[in-house]
Amino acid sequence: MTQMTKKARMERAREIIDRNEFGVPFDDADLNDFSYVTGCTLRYACRRIDPNYATNERHVEVLAYDWEEPRGWSWRKAIQIGQIDIDRHIKARLTQAMRASVAEQIIDYAVNAEKCCDSCATTESLTVDHVWPPFSHLMSSYIDVNGVPKIEEGNGSGFKFSEYAEEKRWRDYHQSAAKLGILCRSCNSKKGVKRA
Repeated sequence: MTQMTKKARMERAREIIDRNEFGVPFDDADLNDFSYVTGCTLRYACRRIDPNYATNERHVEVLAYDWEEPRGWSWRKAIQIGQIDIDRHIKARLTQAMRASVAEQIIDYAVNAEKCCDSCATTESLTVDHVWPPFSHLMSSYIDVNGVPKIEEGNGSGFKFSEYAEEKRWRDYHQSAAKLGILCRSCNSKKGVKRA
């Protein structure tokens, strides 16, 4: 196949999905073609009813990456980001899982903290902030010591840790290493990732 634009790849993906019946795995030709247009090596693909959006006629479950079971997968996003950016996509999933895992700690901090911005003292549009180190640094430090945690899709709620013990290790690490604060959205957006 020749090089295709993103628009052409999207249209081709729609054609492949539309000609396949719900619940019937793609044949080898369609699987190879779908892999090509999405820029992702797929071992299996099947059109399914979307458990979250019944009107989505083009929901596909696939076996990709290191997955052992078929999962719902955004072929649109795969085309949009392209194979070159697949690592960034995987990191986004990992970040989402790691943030979700410590959400309770963030909520607990917000409930117990003084209700004003640590920087400008406003009481409007407040948010909990990782003062130092930034969340991305905490993630990197944890991964450097413990390796990349295994994650899985969480029943329509993003991604989550696959193993409880690993998730607990991350939560404990975050609890001990994170310095949290309260900032308004304006001060938080100005802060960036510089040392506080």
